[in-house]
Amino acid sequence: MIIKLVRDKIPQLIKEDGKIPEVRIANKETEMPSFLYQKMIEELGEFHENPCVEEAADMLEVLMGMCFNNGFEWSDVMKKADHKRSTNGAFESGIILMNIEGEE
Repeated sequence: MIIKLVRDKIPQLIKEDGKIPEVRIANKETEMPSFLYQKMIEELGEFHENPCVEEAADMLEVLMGMCFNNGFEWSDVMKKADHKRSTNGAFESGIILMNIEGEE
């Protein structure tokens, strides 16, 4: 048995392939956070195995679903990301923090 979150048009595509999908709708409050989290882990694994634009797009779509499910506007998320990039930088240089003297 397969129980996983899929894109909205997947059941229709399965039908067009001559098969019969068994589906249900996840509860937004109680199930969707967990299903989205598991989907992101799946997509991260696929990207790790095969880093490509398609897998990056899948991760982005799951992130957008997480934001939608939590009532966040995508434009607000992008503004916050831009702000954090301008104040704290990005993750492009590969800087690894090893220690901060005086902290344990």
